[in-house]
Formats: sequence, structure tokens, C-alpha cells
Amino acid sequence: MSPAVTYKNKGWKGWGNFLGTKKIREISKDFMSMNDARGVIKKLNIKGRADWRKLCKSRKKPNGIPAGIESFYKDQGWKGWEDFLGTG
Repeated sequence: MSPAVTYKNKGWKGWGNFLGTKKIREISKDFMSMNDARGVIKKLNIKGRADWRKLCKSRKKPNGIPAGIESFYKDQGWKGWEDFLGTG
């Protein structure tokens, strides 16, 4: 059985804590609002998902914006890249 399941109700704090890497899942971090992220991304001349993925892989992604931007902002009104960037 997975340690995450085994220790779920016994103080489980995530894989980063368990393995000692101190890495925190993005979902656990504090990120800026979707509107603030939109402004930052527009200034970076991101044209869509492919550009965003390329930036994330380059490890030059701005702090405060999740790599999985579509799923993170889905409950804040995410309607797609064209809507997000104002190009659609």
C-alpha cells in the first residue's frame, strides 16, 4: 500500500516531507489570482499552451503561477487560453 494511503490520517504531509526533499506540490502553494497571472503572462508574450509549456520546461516560469494553469484556475472562471489571453 502507498505511504500516502497508509499515513493519510496519521500526519501525512506529502511526498516531499516523507522523502525529505521538501518539495511542495503546486496545489499546496499560494498562487496569484487568475487575473494577476493573466497580466504577467501577457507581458511575457505567451501566445498559448505550447508557449507556456515551453517556458515551464525551461524552468523560467514566474513564481506565483502554477505550471498546470488550466486545472488550477478552472474554478476561477478558466475558459481556455484564447479567453485567458484575450485573443479569442
